[in-house]
Amino acid sequence: MAIYTTNWRFSRIQFFAVVALLATILGCERQSSAQVLENLTKMNRSQQAYRLDNSYFASSVGDLNIALHKQTPYRYTIRIVDKTLVMHVAQAQRSQLPSYIALLEVRTPGNGVSSLTCKTDLALTDIAISSQVFPAVASRRSQGSPLACPPDFTKIRSK
Repeated sequence: MAIYTTNWRFSRIQFFAVVALLATILGCERQSSAQVLENLTKMNRSQQAYRLDNSYFASSVGDLNIALHKQTPYRYTIRIVDKTLVMHVAQAQRSQLPSYIALLEVRTPGNGVSSLTCKTDLALTDIAISSQVFPAVASRRSQGSPLACPPDFTKIRSK
């Protein structure tokens, strides 16, 4: 019976090639995160203008007529909480990436605006959005509470 062994020796060039590849992958993940946050900001701004023009929120991303970064591994959806609050969802399509939500509140009279962006490292499925995240946001809303991230989300920024 023959025993095969493999000698795993890397040259310096191979080692640095692997390191460069890993750095590129990690850099793409960071770039992807920045693009997602930029997309959510675009959605919030467009939604605010849409709401002021129409007195209701757009129910789909297509209604907002904006160009989002399409190269990100995220799916974007809109969930209307009530006539003054909307939730934009950036759902990661890969389990190792975080998912995000952006809440936008447009108050009348005076048309005051508040926004909050939150992140979770948990896998965010359509079922979780419908059965956990959306009800948590709607529940806080019905209690008259200020904008806050739902459970298992952390605040990234607010305005």
